[in-house]
Parts: sequence; structure tokens; C-alpha cells
Amino acid sequence: MTKVHITTNIEYDMKNRTFTCRHHDNLTLTHTQSRCFEALLHTESWQPLHKDELITLLWGKCNRHFNYEPALIQKVYLLRKALSSIGLTDIIVTIPRFGYQINEKHAREIRFCREETPRKGFISGMFDKISIMLRA
Repeated sequence: MTKVHITTNIEYDMKNRTFTCRHHDNLTLTHTQSRCFEALLHTESWQPLHKDELITLLWGKCNRHFNYEPALIQKVYLLRKALSSIGLTDIIVTIPRFGYQINEKHAREIRFCREETPRKGFISGMFDKISIMLRA
């Protein structure tokens, strides 16, 4: 999967980590920002993504003696700041004491290219693999 239509004026290219916009300059995300955004895009039925799952997706199996939550908060802040520069000011919603999700308003507009629609349960399969890694 490479392209996702976020709105009628904004398209996200996963391969190049770039947003192409009609009314703004294009935006290229950092590697970590793109992984965070894509994880939120691939949640099943736009469900919230727990912060621990997002931390594992971004940094892998974590050192249990280090608190990654402040780093995650900073990454999401920088991602939101970047997205607001192209008019996507409220696309990421914080679920207090849980995690993050794509704003319902935007979720209704997001369209994956026909041949690029993710399989149902794609992210669930990833989380199963992560939970196995965490148990090890």
C-alpha cells in the first residue's frame, strides 16, 4: 500500500512519507512520525491505539526501566504540529489515559487506493506478534 487520500485536497504517500497538498506546501514526515501516523491509519475500524502498543511499534521491545511515555507525547506533539501546517489540525485525537486515534470526522474522508486497502485485522496481527515479543 502506498497512497492514501486523506481529504479531497491532501494525499499521503506511504512509500515516500510525503503529503501532497493542493493548497499548501508538501510535507515530508520523519521516519518516526510516519510510523506513528501509519499505525493510527491502520487500526481496525479506526479504534483507539493504546499508548503502550504505539510505543512498542515505534521503539520495539522497550527497556522496562525507562519511561517512554514522555517521548511518545513529544513525538505525537511534533506530528500534530507538522500536520497542522497542511491544514490537518485535529486529525489525531488523544484518548485520556489510553492512547490516540484518528478523528472520526477525518476517518470518514480517508480512502485507501482500491488495490491498497489494508486487510481487515492487519494491525491486530501486528499486535499479536508484539504481545508475543513482550512476553518473551
